[in-house]
Amino acid sequence: MKKSNCNNSIIINDCELHLLSEKAIYRPDCNELIISDLHIGKAAHFRKNGIPISGLVNKNNFWLLSGLFDKFHPEKVVFLGDLSHSKHNKEWDDFADFLQNYPDTHFHLIKGNHDSMTEKQYESAGIICSQTHISNNILYVHEYQNENHLFTLSGHLHPAVRLSGSAKQSLRMPCFWLRKNDLILPAFGDFTGKMTVKPEKEDRIFVVTPDEVIEVNS
Repeated sequence: MKKSNCNNSIIINDCELHLLSEKAIYRPDCNELIISDLHIGKAAHFRKNGIPISGLVNKNNFWLLSGLFDKFHPEKVVFLGDLSHSKHNKEWDDFADFLQNYPDTHFHLIKGNHDSMTEKQYESAGIICSQTHISNNILYVHEYQNENHLFTLSGHLHPAVRLSGSAKQSLRMPCFWLRKNDLILPAFGDFTGKMTVKPEKEDRIFVVTPDEVIEVNS
């Protein structure tokens, strides 16, 4: 693992990974976007159970995705699990319709613990599914497992760190969490929780702000 010549990027197995403020990764070597934990349909799931959640949640996700797709024109998009949150609902139909705007992009889902729809339902939206994926000796999974011997990209934890100021104010921010043999992505979804992580001294933390990704002392 080494630093690249590009700000907010790292190089793994000779592959450059650009860490984006949109809480995603771009791999220029294969023109690929990597995104984790959208939780499409979560807001509708809450509304169905009597909890009022704005429909703008899903629209914000689409707006962020369309910005990424229009910026990078990726050949492939890999979702690192929890693309959907629950059973099929109207928000998933909206998402499937949204993907039809990008017929030249291949969509690949690494299934997570919330991805409970049938593979046929994902495939009807143009998404192929698998449990893992390997590219350039980098393993893509939803949840990191210690027994993996390859460098691993994963999601699931929704990592965040708490930053403290001189006047005792603090702010919890999403982050990319880089450890010796894995990189955990922040949750992309606009309506997801965060888990405050406790990095080791040798870990690297990249805090995500609305405009940039900033490496901070772990």
